[in-house]
Amino acid sequence: MLRKRNPSRTSPRWPARALAGSLLLSACGGAPQDKPAAAMSPPVILISIDTLRSDRLPQYNHRTGPADLVTPAIERLAHDGLLFEHAFAEVPLTLPSHTSILTGDLPPVHGVRDNIGFAVDSQRTPLLQQRLRDRGYATGAAVSAEVLAKRTGIAAGFDLFDEPSPAANGGAAARTAERAGAEAVRGAIGFLAGAGSRPFFLFLHLYEPHAPYRPPEPFRSRYRDPYDGEIATADALVADLLAELDRRGLYNRSLIVLLSDHGEGLGDHGEDEHGLLLYREALQVPLIVKLPGAVRAGERVQRDVGLIDVVPTVLEVLGLPAEKALPGISLLAKGEAAPPADRAIYSETMYPLIHFGWSDLASIVSGNLHLIDGLRPEVFDFVQDPGERQERSNDERRALAAMRRELAGIDRTLAPPAPADAETVAALGALGYLGTQAPSDRSQLDDPRDKIAGVAPVLRGLRLYNEGDYRAAIDVLLGVTGKDTARVIGKGSGTGGGTGGGTPDAAGESSALAWQYLGASYDALGKKAEALAAYKHGMSLAGSSSYLAETAALRLLELGRPQAAADLVVQELTRHPDSGRLRVLQSRALLQLGRISEAARVADEAVAKDSGMADAFYQRAVVSISRKDGLAAIDDLVIATRLDAKHIEARKALAMLRHAQGDDPEARRLLGEVLAIDPADKDARADLGSLDATRPRP
Repeated sequence: MLRKRNPSRTSPRWPARALAGSLLLSACGGAPQDKPAAAMSPPVILISIDTLRSDRLPQYNHRTGPADLVTPAIERLAHDGLLFEHAFAEVPLTLPSHTSILTGDLPPVHGVRDNIGFAVDSQRTPLLQQRLRDRGYATGAAVSAEVLAKRTGIAAGFDLFDEPSPAANGGAAARTAERAGAEAVRGAIGFLAGAGSRPFFLFLHLYEPHAPYRPPEPFRSRYRDPYDGEIATADALVADLLAELDRRGLYNRSLIVLLSDHGEGLGDHGEDEHGLLLYREALQVPLIVKLPGAVRAGERVQRDVGLIDVVPTVLEVLGLPAEKALPGISLLAKGEAAPPADRAIYSETMYPLIHFGWSDLASIVSGNLHLIDGLRPEVFDFVQDPGERQERSNDERRALAAMRRELAGIDRTLAPPAPADAETVAALGALGYLGTQAPSDRSQLDDPRDKIAGVAPVLRGLRLYNEGDYRAAIDVLLGVTGKDTARVIGKGSGTGGGTGGGTPDAAGESSALAWQYLGASYDALGKKAEALAAYKHGMSLAGSSSYLAETAALRLLELGRPQAAADLVVQELTRHPDSGRLRVLQSRALLQLGRISEAARVADEAVAKDSGMADAFYQRAVVSISRKDGLAAIDDLVIATRLDAKHIEARKALAMLRHAQGDDPEARRLLGEVLAIDPADKDARADLGSLDATRPRP
């Protein structure tokens, strides 16, 4: 047996079997039994504060957490609810972790193993919101980042899904990587206003304190560490939502779950952020459950739990059956129904395998012990050694063997990720998630725990880039790219001495990333030639992706070098022959060269390769317009607008053609859609003004 820990100090207030029915009655004021289940059910509110490691909160750790950090909203929920002292995420990445939270399944079961290249299959594993909507609940969500966008499939089952809008003046493919949590809270409150008297499920996702850490005032000045400032920001936003629940008389009778999807490295084991490693700081998260009527208020539960336990808990409180067996256990389980103290909590990360070609890692928490298994096992007693500095596999051989048997019983086969488009890579790259693809030859794997020191300077440069400090990012990345920099870009192109201290690795994955973000930093400063040189060099390195080639081709087109862009794309198509997006760029280059027939042929190929890509139809329409074939262009533009509800350029082109047909009302409607997407679009506003000026007066 593995080591046991003392169970929760607090005894149950009523039998577990009676809990669900009692909660329903208390939430609904003793509603009669003949009412439909939904009418008797309390509101359910799930609040996810992204990237919040539990030991930074005063409710969890007064010894190592910041002494001055104050989180009154989280404190209120802890006072009124159950606080789980040892809760663990199944994966330290936003999309797969939230998929586990909302399905109640482990990542190998629901199949979402990374933020890029995977989508939620709600037919395969139903989501909580689908279960509740089927039982009469109104369902709404307000999310704060591109990583949980509707395109990921996470929105299935929500009546309302409020997500970030495209970046202003960014063109058809522009995306806002994240938005201020206050906007998401406004979306959540708007859903409350529209829910009426129906029971509802509300999911609020706040991206504070995810990197880059940029807390607003007054928290920016109040806290020395910007990570703590963003925690305080998130707490204030939670307070705003709780105040609205108070105003509507909903707080007391609601089931409220507050959690985080994963923690943050903060440099503890060489990782500043998250995704690569599975140490406690990345996996242990806050989890608080406030039951209707504040039942079991103030309890602190010490047993190990996982985020997959949220769905079984909600279903138990509502008295609803699960459609299938789930691996999680209700957080309210007591007595005989409670799990053993040595219950195994599974976690994984495929991020190092998918993006670097390093080994994946898996983790088991059982009792006080934490196994991290990759190319070698590490065991820690995270209670006695919360910093996980003293490796104990030699002292815990029996426990190690038991935990490895648990891992062996999980089928961790990885389905290949789908190729990601350049816009997705760019949007998620702005959040710190790498978009490179791992080398195809994985016969010689490295352990990410051994490689983290080498890649850390690259990730530091990426973080500076995302924080908008492009000159500092260049300085750090020049220290990684090494002696090749002057030859590739030119001696005068840097902004500093290259003092980042990284180890040049011209053949390795980290170097490809360094050149990618070196190019992006030059791009942000308007140095297109230097950016192009960095992108083109990065293309030649191991671990590079088609994104680098796509971006380099775009820069060549912007610099008025369509032949060079066409040549580059042809070269890249030998590596990615099925890429529709590369063909779109090739068609653009050929069109600029005046080779219209070839441009049309390649645009047709792009549509054939990817019939779900709006840009392919848009590019074919542009070619048709150049051939003065307006009817064919209209057909493709209609498809493009249907495929992408926020494709600005397709809507503007279609408005122009509708006006040429004399259908000004439709042109006005399309331009109105453009301005709803991007109110700052000057061309659309001017065109709409021209149409209004020529409108016949009554």
